[in-house]
Amino acid sequence: MTNREELSANLDAYIGMRLRQQRLKLDLTLAQVADWLDVSLQQVQKYELGQSRISTAALYKLSQLLCVTPGFFYQDFEKYHADCAPNPEGRLTKSAFSCFHVCVVEDDPADEMMMREIFETAPVKTKIMRFHDGEVVLDFLRNLGAQNVFHRPDIILLDLNIPKRDGHSVLKEIKRDPQVKDIPVIILTNSVNAADLVKGYQNFASGYLCKSFDYETFERKLHNLLLYWSETVMLSRHCVSAT
Repeated sequence: MTNREELSANLDAYIGMRLRQQRLKLDLTLAQVADWLDVSLQQVQKYELGQSRISTAALYKLSQLLCVTPGFFYQDFEKYHADCAPNPEGRLTKSAFSCFHVCVVEDDPADEMMMREIFETAPVKTKIMRFHDGEVVLDFLRNLGAQNVFHRPDIILLDLNIPKRDGHSVLKEIKRDPQVKDIPVIILTNSVNAADLVKGYQNFASGYLCKSFDYETFERKLHNLLLYWSETVMLSRHCVSAT
C-alpha cells in the first residue's frame, strides 16, 4: 500500500468512526441515518466501518443531521494518522492495543473447545469470556460498570440457539442498551436459514458467520474475523481518544 493509499484508507476509517461516535451520542439509529441520506442501511454500516468513501455532498447532509460542521469529520485527523503506522504486513498497529477481548455466548462445549483452540493460534492475542445462556450474558453486560474483574468485551460472538433467551432476543436487548449497544455483535451459528440472517441484520448485528464442520475452514473464518474486528476496534479507540 502506497503512502497515498494508506492516507486515504485511514481518512475513510476516521470519518466513519467520527460518524458512528456522533450518531451514538445523539442516540440515532442506522436506519435513521440511512433514511436521511436516502441510502441502504448496509451502506451506512460500510460508511461507519470505513469500507466505503462518503462523498462531500453526503458529509454535508450528515453534518446537518448530526448538528456538527463538516469540519467535525476531519478534526484531529493529523494526530490520528500519525499514530497509525503499518507493520510489515500492512496492518495497523498500536502498542496500547495489547489484547482483544471476545465475549462468546455458546452452550455447546464441543464448539467452545474448538473456538478456544482456534483462538490460541490466531494472529491476534485474545482473551475469551464464555457464557452459556442468554440471561447470564445480559446480566453481565448490564453490570459491566460494577465489575472490576472482567474487561468490557471488544466484540460479542453470539449463537442463536442458546438456553433461556435465544440469540435474537439477546441481540435486541444489547442494541437497546445505550451502555453496550456500540459493541459489535457477530452472530455465529449453525443456521443457514435466510430468515435468521435477515432478522439478525434487522436487529443491527454487525455480521453473520455460519459455523463449519471442517476445522480448517472454521479456523480461517475465525482468524479473518478476529483480524478484521481487532483492527476496526483499534481504530474506534483511536477516534475516541482523539476527541
